[in-house]
Amino acid sequence: RLFEVLMRGGHWITDVMIRGGNLVSEERLAVALRVVLMDLGPTFVKIGQFLSSRVDLLSPAYVAELRLLTDSVSPFPVKEAEASLLYEWRDVGSPMRSELLREGGLPPQPVAAASLCQVYKLETASL
Repeated sequence: RLFEVLMRGGHWITDVMIRGGNLVSEERLAVALRVVLMDLGPTFVKIGQFLSSRVDLLSPAYVAELRLLTDSVSPFPVKEAEASLLYEWRDVGSPMRSELLREGGLPPQPVAAASLCQVYKLETASL
């Protein structure tokens, strides 16, 4: 994981050093930073969300782009969400596990997605 973080972050830092500070490059680099943070996962999205509030440290282009992380996070794959829930509800007698399996899994799209969670709508038979 450390290697992945260093590689993704390293590419972005290299771009910053090469392309420098004109406005077009700055906007493109801000987009690239947001994408890197999203690709690296929830912890890095949270870092980006924190940085989006630091107008004293970042330029307006970076602040605007990183603010997208507060309300425009792409959902992670439904299979990951199902695997996480099934792990949490690993007790064979768990009524939630039984309901999830009875329903055939989660719907293909969440109702909402955030940096650390997703919301799915399911109807239970008897809970």
